[in-house]
Amino acid sequence: GINAEYGATSCPPSPSFSDPSLLLLSTVAAKLLPSRKEIMISIAQSVFMAYVAVTLSACVMSSLSESSPNILLSSYFTAQSFRMSHYFVSYTSQITALIGGFQHKNQRFTVAEPLKVEIPGSMAAVAVAWNLPMSYWLKTYIFKKSRSLGYFAAAFLTYAVSSILHGLNFQLPAVLISIFSFSYVEADFREELSTFVDACVKVQKCQNCDHQNKVFVVPLKLLFIALNILQLAYLGVMFDLGPIQAEGYAWWHTVSKWYDLFWYGHVICGVGFVSAHVMRRFNRNRAQKEK
Repeated sequence: GINAEYGATSCPPSPSFSDPSLLLLSTVAAKLLPSRKEIMISIAQSVFMAYVAVTLSACVMSSLSESSPNILLSSYFTAQSFRMSHYFVSYTSQITALIGGFQHKNQRFTVAEPLKVEIPGSMAAVAVAWNLPMSYWLKTYIFKKSRSLGYFAAAFLTYAVSSILHGLNFQLPAVLISIFSFSYVEADFREELSTFVDACVKVQKCQNCDHQNKVFVVPLKLLFIALNILQLAYLGVMFDLGPIQAEGYAWWHTVSKWYDLFWYGHVICGVGFVSAHVMRRFNRNRAQKEK
């Protein structure tokens, strides 16, 4: 307040460190925030994983891609080389964030989850695990804000904004819009398939699952993992280590790469789209008969 006698401001008394409210806050903070030991361990792990990722990307995968006997294997290793370079960048950003003092409550700060990308339970899971902070931002400020437009419109708008943020060359938007198409069709197909075979094979795990058929669950989930690995190879094949990769390739580069693979990723998506509609009609007819 103002000290009238001296004509100067006087600060209110500082709270005592024995104040119960401050002690409570410090106790809660100590429980929520990771310790220095945990942070140092996380930094060391990130340094190690960054080194592994860049070694695999620059040395192992690129060599395997060049020596692969067929185009499908070559495409897989080319795409994986690109993904490994992304993991290197992700782990490096984790290191700098943790060194800079960034802390995320009681959770370990993570940018990407490589295991969920390399063993993809679904394409939607890949989109999230690829960049967790970006996924959180897009979901919070784009998807949820536009949810009133409907699920399809909100999801499409989310991927469109992501494409703009990644850069307006043909290569990245083509891949991101394809991921949107693949993940949307996969979710729809697995929703109908779950009803058709009465098994829990949806993209999202069932709440209070009452599906009776347990035999097909594991084989079908393994099949979807295999299909999604093929889709990742298809989507990542144009991200090779050519001399103009940093500038971005022209549209014909992406089209030619997919043409060489007979557009199999989009063909799988189209077959899934048609199959989902066929199963939907069958499921509705069966439900009406049971009534």
